[in-house]
This record gives sequence, C-alpha cells and structure tokens, in this order.
Amino acid sequence: MSKLNSLSLFIDSTCAHIRNELIYVFGVLCNNYRVSLSIQEQQSGDSLTIALADTDIIFNPSNIERLQQLAFADDFTREGFLKMPNGECDYLSTAFYLLSCAQEMDENKKDRLGRFPFAISYQKHFNCANQNRVQYCFDQLVKLNPKLKHHQKPERRSRIFLSHDVDFINGALLQDGFFALKALNLTAMFKIMFSNLLVKPQWLNMDKIMQIESEYDFKSTFYWLVNKGITAEGYKNSDYDFNSERVQAQFKSVAEKGWENGLHKSISSESFDAELAKYGEMPLGNRYHFLKFRPLDDFMKIQQSGLKFDTSLGFAEEIGFRNNYGLPYHPYDFKQKKAFDFLECPLHVMDTTLHHYQKMTAKEAYSKIISFVEKNTQDAVVSVLWHNNYFTPYKYGTYFKLYKDLLAYFYEHQFEGITQQEIIEQYS
Repeated sequence: MSKLNSLSLFIDSTCAHIRNELIYVFGVLCNNYRVSLSIQEQQSGDSLTIALADTDIIFNPSNIERLQQLAFADDFTREGFLKMPNGECDYLSTAFYLLSCAQEMDENKKDRLGRFPFAISYQKHFNCANQNRVQYCFDQLVKLNPKLKHHQKPERRSRIFLSHDVDFINGALLQDGFFALKALNLTAMFKIMFSNLLVKPQWLNMDKIMQIESEYDFKSTFYWLVNKGITAEGYKNSDYDFNSERVQAQFKSVAEKGWENGLHKSISSESFDAELAKYGEMPLGNRYHFLKFRPLDDFMKIQQSGLKFDTSLGFAEEIGFRNNYGLPYHPYDFKQKKAFDFLECPLHVMDTTLHHYQKMTAKEAYSKIISFVEKNTQDAVVSVLWHNNYFTPYKYGTYFKLYKDLLAYFYEHQFEGITQQEIIEQYS
C-alpha cells in the first residue's frame, strides 16, 4: 500500500505519559488514510500538536490514563463515545479504547472457556456490534481539524476474507447418517456409509469447497488442528490425524490450487512452538480453536511465535465487530507500548454463531449476515468463517446452501475476495 502524503506529529511534554498510546492511534489512523507518519521532536507550524493546552486535537487524556476504570454509565456518551469533561465526544480516546481491546483487560470477566463474553461487552451495551465505529472516529478527527481535513480517505469497497476451520472430518458417518435415519432416507444413508467407509470421509472435502468457491471467483484459507482428542477438561480438539496420508493430500491440494492453509491453535495448553513443529512449516496465519484466547495474553504469544497474521478477534455468540474496526490492523502491545508486528484480521461472521448459539434458520441467518455486510460496504475486510462440516446436503444442508447463497450475493454485488497473503501485503 503506497503512501500518498504525510503527517508530522509533535507530542508535547505534558502528554509524555501517554506518548506511546498517542503515537499508536495516529499510526493506525495514518495507515487507514494512506498517510505516512513522522514524529517531530520540535514543534513547528506544519506539525499537528498534541498537548494538554494549546493543542490541535481536543481530547481527554484521562480516558487513556484510566482504561481499566472506565464505566459505560459514567465515562461514555449515550451513543457509546468516550466523553470530554464538557460531555462532547472524545473521538481520539474512543478509537484507542476500541483498537486496544481495553474492555477485555479484566481477566475476571470470562466465560467457562476463558473467553471474554459478548453479554457484558461494549458492543452489547451500546448495541453497536455492526458499526465500524473506529473508522467514524478517524473520519471525524480528520473532518473537524484544519491541519488534517485536507487528507482524503481512499475509496475502499469492502472485500471478503473467507476461511474454514477444520475441526472434524470423521463425524459425517454418525451425524449425517443419523440425520438420514431420522428422515427414513435409506438411499441417503447408504450413500453416506459407502462414501465414508469405502471412499473417504465426506467432511474431508477441501476439493469440494474450493470447487464451489472457484465458481464465484473466490479463494479461502483452511485452518488445521494438529492436536487430536479431548482435553482433560472435556473439550474437543480434532478427530483426525493431521499427518495422515489422506489429510496431508488435502492439505497439499489446497496450496497447489492457490488457496491457503494456516494453523488452528488448539484448545490444549501446548505452546505455539510445539504446535508449529507438528504443523511442519511456518504458516502465514492462525486462528484459535473455539476462539479461546484473551487479547492481552495471547496476542503476545502470537508475536513470539513469529506468525504474521491472526484472525481470532471475534465473538462466538454474536456476529459483527469485537473491536468496532473494519480493517486488518496491528494490535497494541501494552507491555512494550507499541504496535505488535503481526496483523489481526478480526472475525465477523461464523456459521456456528448463527446455527449453534442463536439457533437461526438459514433464511434468518442470511438476512442477518446481509444486513451486516450492507452496513459495511466500505472500509472493511469482512471475515467469514464456514466450517468444513457445514458443506453437507444432510444435517447442515440448509447452511450449505446458505454459504453458496452468500457467495452468489458477494459475486453479484461485486465484492472481491482477499487472502491472508494479500492482507499482509496491503495492510502491514
């Protein structure tokens, strides 16, 4: 992504205690607007000055200083923006609050899997999970400031990042077979048994998925588990051996055909290094199994692993934004007080959110997904996860058709696809 122009930033000594946070949020803003950022040690007439007094950007430094103490009822406007002392919106601090995932800093706020729950989130409280609110904050900062308003935001039609978590491949015989038995469809039951016992597991279907996506001019990424079985706590990793001949044949076929693979970090306590060794090569990206991760802890683990890309930042229970920002970005490292090296491409839409958590019909799910997409036709990389076991005409047949309907919608409305590699190249 080429830089079109530049912004000089001077941070006065009165803001030295939050200097790194300010540099970070302006760095994300500049990347968003395709503007290069330079930090000035001396104030000049051309530089944007950030200070407690005589400042070019009006903001409330207390909002950044008190991240862990901020309360929805007291520190935010009714619409969900952090407040100035006079009650006006503090767009700068709101952008940092959302980008940094500051709401998740309290480790006591977690569900049974250790995840931050949607039910107590900023997005739930202010009913804004479908809003690209950081983009709005950036646009307001540029629009309202004389030293910024000459910068023009690039025209950005949203693009689609498709992915598939390969959790299970051997469940079709039992789950689809039971579905056919309940429906008294003996022909289907025979086909399921024949295919799974004599040909290959029906959920080992990467070739089928790639064929469907190619019809709509899309490519996707498959995330693989390298750990098999059930943990001591009773949680399932994969039901397949990643190094088996059949699985490796599909894994290699994905790469040979121009699609991409990645690691699906298991729910086991094993380190990234151990799982990457089992994976056998350095993948570009990762997604955590069950989305079981905490940004403040696990972003550091991703950084230390050497991975360039992650796509775990989404809620399991609800579709939409977990950080209210539409584009891939470098998360904030609170310990080193700077941006992490890897890119986070947040997850927005997941099949199991709609089918398992919300018990939606395919028709209801389609309407909800399209509503989210239509609210975010600009300035986003919309990340869609569809598990491989949903590509079946039996138990998950309506959701199999739903995926094809979504691809048809994306194609007809001229949304282009984007891959891990392309995201890294364009947003780093």
